[in-house]
Amino acid sequence: MCFGYIQANGIDITSGESEILVLCADPGEIKGGVGGIDAIIILKIKNWQIDSVKPIFPGHVYHPTAKPPQDLKNHLIRHKINPDHYYLHDCFWEGDRQKGAKLAMETLEYNPQIKTDFVIIIKPQAVDAIIGAVGPVYVPGQGYVYGNSIELLRDEEDNQNISRRKSVKSLLDGIMTESKDGSNYLSLIYTIAVEIIKENIIIVI
Repeated sequence: MCFGYIQANGIDITSGESEILVLCADPGEIKGGVGGIDAIIILKIKNWQIDSVKPIFPGHVYHPTAKPPQDLKNHLIRHKINPDHYYLHDCFWEGDRQKGAKLAMETLEYNPQIKTDFVIIIKPQAVDAIIGAVGPVYVPGQGYVYGNSIELLRDEEDNQNISRRKSVKSLLDGIMTESKDGSNYLSLIYTIAVEIIKENIIIVI
């Protein structure tokens, strides 16, 4: 369903290679639009198949030239963060998905020099729904996980000293493993379709 939507919008991922920028958003943060970006996944598609998955923690990566609006500057100052930069974490602050996706792609192209073709935004509700469709999923150190993905990531980072990048990778590996089970295919496709309709998965081309 997700790939079909992409094909319908003029991007051919059935042959060659594509780099998809997956932005994991936290709508619970006080931000406009979809929320703050807490994790990034670079998904390489090769000849219609997932070739590699690379998690990145956005940290304080920022756009090379864009400047934040005044209300964002005020927010950054309150949190004792340098207000001179438009951080990837805040790319959807202004509520404009196209602009936010463009900021994110340009930021990664600048640092760490990764060029991507389009953006998929995914909210925790969609991650939990996918886990429900294929799971439970096994995560080392956590056992079998049934949902509450964002709480799991926060717990591993805050209480177990596990980096966000490693935590996201462990959860994603569990989801990918269960997704390969053919008996989960129809449930997974249906769930992705529902989450796109709910705008818990947002494709920006």
